[in-house]
Amino acid sequence: MTVKSRLQQPVRVAILDCDYVVPKVAETWGPTYSSIFAHRLQAVNKTLGSDKILEISAFDIIKDEYPNPNDFDAFLITGSIKGVYDKDTWIARLKSFIQENYQYYQHVRLFGACFGHQIISEALLERYGVIVEKDPKGYEVGIHKVALNPEFAAHFSHVLSLPDGDGLRMQFAHGDHVRFETSWPESWMSIGSTPHCTVQGIYQPGRVLTFQGHFEFDEEISTETIKYFFTPERGFMPEQTQAALDQIRGKDDSEEAAKVLHAFFTGSNDE
Repeated sequence: MTVKSRLQQPVRVAILDCDYVVPKVAETWGPTYSSIFAHRLQAVNKTLGSDKILEISAFDIIKDEYPNPNDFDAFLITGSIKGVYDKDTWIARLKSFIQENYQYYQHVRLFGACFGHQIISEALLERYGVIVEKDPKGYEVGIHKVALNPEFAAHFSHVLSLPDGDGLRMQFAHGDHVRFETSWPESWMSIGSTPHCTVQGIYQPGRVLTFQGHFEFDEEISTETIKYFFTPERGFMPEQTQAALDQIRGKDDSEEAAKVLHAFFTGSNDE
């Protein structure tokens, strides 16, 4: 097969927008998270020197816009201020959509970030005991190191280069978590943990990958998001907001996380 013929087979990614960015972020990126994810994916595609073409489309599922699974190779489900347990009609619809696609469209790979991680986990693993709930420890905010599950890391050893040992540093901003206290079903695994949150993502080779963290966020996006949501009107004292902002600053491994997602979407880690 020639390079030209390979280039004629794009990887078609549908981003399912589950929320709208805060006003200051919208000034740069537009109203939805899809543009941020698309930029991050196209950038890492270039960094890796990949011969893959990523064709990325966006769907506002709050407005009931959904992709046709026959037209795509992967779905990316974004974060949201909502909780998986909220009673909004679109959340129930999305959960059913995930279940149907996993069962009937096995060529479509599923990725979720934050809320996306939580709803995929519950949709596919609820029968095994997965629960999404408010984290009794409160919010996990700022840059934290995910101690990677060695089995998970081995699947991506060809792209991962971790300057901070065995950990992947990502931006976080979540008050809900995935709780799972029994044995993982066959072929499933946790990607790793932090002291605050034991399930930082889930993985099933060739099918499902999720991150609790926000690899798509940079310091500016995280800062504006925290400033918008961590307000006295929402129950946060100024000192809590400042503490959260202080944790945002520093070096993260967002590009390494993006490489993992790129490998998953393009199948470069399939054995």
